[in-house]
Amino acid sequence: VHPARLLDQPGNAPTNGVVQANRFYKFRSYDKSFPFIAVFGADIPPPLHEKLADVLPLIEVLVDKNGAPEQWVDNHRFPRGKVLMSLGMGGTAESETRAIAASNNIKDAPFTEEVEDAVFKEFIIPSSDRLKELGRRDLRDEEFVCTIDPATARDLDDAISITKTSGGYRVGVHIADVSYFVPLGNPVDLEARDRCTSTYFVERVIPMLPHKLCEDYCSLNAGEDKFAFSCIFQMDNNGVITSEWFGQSIIRNRCRMAYEDAQNIIEGNLTGDSLVFHEEELKTSPWPKEELTKKVVSSVTMMFELASKMRAARYEAGCLSLNKSKLKFRFDDINARVAPIGFGLDGIHEANWMVEQFMLLANIRVAEKIVEFLPQSALLRKHDSPDVKKLRAFKDAAAKHGIKLSVKTSKGLNDSLAKYSNDPRSDSLRLMATYNMMLAKYISSGEDETNPVDHYALATPCYTHFTSPIRRYADLMVHRQLLLALEIEQQVKRNANNNNANATVDVSLMKNKQYYFTHYEVSDIADRCNQQKERARKCSDASLKLFFCLYLEAIRIKSHVDKSIFPTQWVSAEVVRIKDGSFTIYASEIGSDCEIAFNSRNQHWRGECKFDKDSNSVILNWGPGQGQGEGSEDQEEAVGLFHRVTASLLVTRDQGLMKLDMILDAPWNRDRFPVGVRKVL
Repeated sequence: VHPARLLDQPGNAPTNGVVQANRFYKFRSYDKSFPFIAVFGADIPPPLHEKLADVLPLIEVLVDKNGAPEQWVDNHRFPRGKVLMSLGMGGTAESETRAIAASNNIKDAPFTEEVEDAVFKEFIIPSSDRLKELGRRDLRDEEFVCTIDPATARDLDDAISITKTSGGYRVGVHIADVSYFVPLGNPVDLEARDRCTSTYFVERVIPMLPHKLCEDYCSLNAGEDKFAFSCIFQMDNNGVITSEWFGQSIIRNRCRMAYEDAQNIIEGNLTGDSLVFHEEELKTSPWPKEELTKKVVSSVTMMFELASKMRAARYEAGCLSLNKSKLKFRFDDINARVAPIGFGLDGIHEANWMVEQFMLLANIRVAEKIVEFLPQSALLRKHDSPDVKKLRAFKDAAAKHGIKLSVKTSKGLNDSLAKYSNDPRSDSLRLMATYNMMLAKYISSGEDETNPVDHYALATPCYTHFTSPIRRYADLMVHRQLLLALEIEQQVKRNANNNNANATVDVSLMKNKQYYFTHYEVSDIADRCNQQKERARKCSDASLKLFFCLYLEAIRIKSHVDKSIFPTQWVSAEVVRIKDGSFTIYASEIGSDCEIAFNSRNQHWRGECKFDKDSNSVILNWGPGQGQGEGSEDQEEAVGLFHRVTASLLVTRDQGLMKLDMILDAPWNRDRFPVGVRKVL
C-alpha cells in the first residue's frame, strides 16, 4: 500500500474533472525506490475524480501470491494499482501525517473490536490482604513517589521516589506494570507485538496499546493507586548500590511534574507554589498542601544531587553523549492540526538528564539480572563500537580544521568533544560524530557468544529497555523475563540454603513458566522491534520537518498581507558530511540538516558538482561572478567539512512528500540577505 500523488505531467490529469475508466493515470509513490504506479480510471473512486490532483490517495499495488506486482502497464514499465481511499487534501497537516505513517508502514488505524474487548472492562484495586496474596508489595505509604514528564504526556510510564538514609539514599524507580494488564498471547498482546512501539508525531501519537490501558489503567497518573514494577536501590552517598530489591508493587503518584517544574526547582526559581496536585490527592493526603509542596521540592533537590554524582561516574567510565537540539512548535490549538504559530529548539536540560540517570540505573541492573538467570535468551539492547576506519577519517578531517579528537575509546571521544562545547562548531562536530556511530539494536543474549553484547555509547557491558512498557513492546517483554528471572533466583537461593546449590532449576515448574522464551523466539521479537523502532523514528523526524515546512508556508502566506514579513527565510549552515553524490549541511538555528545532491536542480550552481578526493571537498561552479557578464571566467568554490554557507529555506515536494530544502547562496550573496528565521508569525 502506497500513499501517492498524481504525477504532474502533461496529459496525465483528468480533463475537466472527468476520469476515463479505460485509461490509466500515473501516480508517484512516496517510496523513492518504487516506480510510478498506473491506476485505471475504473479503479479510482468517483468522489475523488474532480480533486484527483489535490488529494493524497492511498494506492494498493496488485500483487501475486509471492508479493510481486501482478500486472504491469505500458510495456511493463509501471505496476498496476487501485485507489483504496483518500488520506485527505495534500498540503494539510492531517493528510501529510497520515501519508508519513503509511509510507513507513506504521499502522494508523483504530484498534479492532477484538482487541478492545480483550481490555479489562473495569479495574478495582484489590484489598491489602489480596495484594499480599498476589505477592505485590504495598509502597503507597513507604515511598513518596513523583513523576516528571513532558507537559503534554498522557502515558506516564515511570516514576521516582527518593529518601535520605543514614548511609546515603534509598531510590525507587517505579515502572507501569503493563504485563499484569496484557496477558501473553491475548489479542492486546498480539496487536502490541505487531505494532511494537508507539509512534510520535508533532501533533499526535499512534499508541501501541488501547487508550484505556496507556492513559488509564497503566499510566501512573497523579492521585491514583497504580500497579507497578519497582526497583528499590539502597545507595551510598556516592551513588554506589549497596543492596536492591525488584518486584511487583502498588504505588501512589503524589505529584505529576513537567520537566519545566523540575528544572525550576533545580535552578532555585520555584519553591513549589506553581505545582499542580491532583484534587483527590489533596483530599486524601496525610499532608497539607504546603507540606506536600515541601516534600516535592526536597525530592527533586535530592534527585538532582544524587543524579549529578551518578552522571559524573558514568562519564568517567566512558559514557558518550551526542544529543542535539530538536525543533519544538507553538500552536494556538494543537488539536486543530494546522500550521504552528512559532517554533524553537528543545535542548537537554538538567531535569532531563536527572530523570535519565535513574532510568539508566534501572535498565542496567535489570539487564544484568535477566542475563544472570536467562543467559541464552535475555532481550538486550546492543550498541556496537563504530568502524575504526571511519572514526580515524573523522579525526583526521577535524584535525585539518584545528580540532583535536581522541577516538580510541568512547570516553576519549566524549572528553575531547566536551572541550569544544563552547566552540561555534560544537553542534556540527557532534552531528559528524553521530554519522559515524552504529545504530543500537535489540538482540537475544544468545545471538553470538563470541561477540560482546556491550553498549558502546553507555559504556556498560549489559543494557536493556525496561522503563517504557506502555510505548515499547521490548520493555514489556523484559518485564516478563524479569518476573521469571526473579523466580529462578529465589529457587537458586532455596537450593543453596538446602545445601543443594548445584541442583538444576526446572523452569516448567515455575509460576511464570509462560515467560520462558527460546533464543530464537527472542531473536524474532528483537528483529520486529528493531524494524518498527526505525520506522517510528523516521516518522517522528519527518513529522518535525513537515511542521517546519507548514510553518514556512504560513510565513510566506502571511507576507502577502503583512509587508514587514519577508517571505523567504535564510539560515547560516555548515557542511557536516560529504559522500558519493551528495553533501549535507546543518543549520543549528533550526536543528536541521539537509542532504544536497551533486546534480540538484534546485541549486543555483552550474551543472553537476565535482568531488575532489584529495581535499575531500566538493567543487561548485557558480558561473561568472557578481557583475561579470557571460564569457567571463567561472568562479569555483571548494566546499569541505566545516565550510560555512548561507542558504534560503525552500519548501519542495520529494516523491509527493513536503520537504525542506536549503538553497545555497553564491559566495558574493552571503552577506546580502537577513540570516535568521522568524520565530513567531
